[in-house]
Amino acid sequence: HYRVEISEVTRRGNSATYTPVAAATVTRATELPLATLPALPGDTESREYAVEVTALAEDGTFLSVSEHAFRGSTFTLTDGHRLINDNTRELLDTGTSVEDLRRMFTNDTRLDAVALLIREDMLDAAEPLLAKVDIASPGRKAAVTGFLRARQNRCEEAVALLNQAKGEGGQSCVPTEYWAGCR
Repeated sequence: HYRVEISEVTRRGNSATYTPVAAATVTRATELPLATLPALPGDTESREYAVEVTALAEDGTFLSVSEHAFRGSTFTLTDGHRLINDNTRELLDTGTSVEDLRRMFTNDTRLDAVALLIREDMLDAAEPLLAKVDIASPGRKAAVTGFLRARQNRCEEAVALLNQAKGEGGQSCVPTEYWAGCR
């Protein structure tokens, strides 16, 4: 039995970030066709992915693992498709359109930029960029907006937004720094 975990790789300079995308268990086989994984149709940007495979004996005993490496164990889909994570697949299954998912990915990148502006105390610049975000990953916009409100010392609004974000996207979508003294 194999546990296959695929992560999207984002490289910046000499560092790499691995974002979990999909996980599957393969039983009595030695392959996992990528075409069986949910993906968005290709766009202009190629995505890099990393694979980690854990092998288990039939009785569940651990055998080995091939872990992420800085330059090894990665691949790029030649058709330009983008694998979507298991949480995003739920959105697709409940009727969210492919176009909305693309907008969501674009807006998640905007939210990364807004969070960076907030960290750099560029609060006035963060507000108009945040206003461009309509659809985003569950809880993400509320979390970043809460972060901004906390840094603006608008704690009542911040706490409400951060709690909303936890309800929509889970605890992990609200980093501790987002509370900025408003707990």
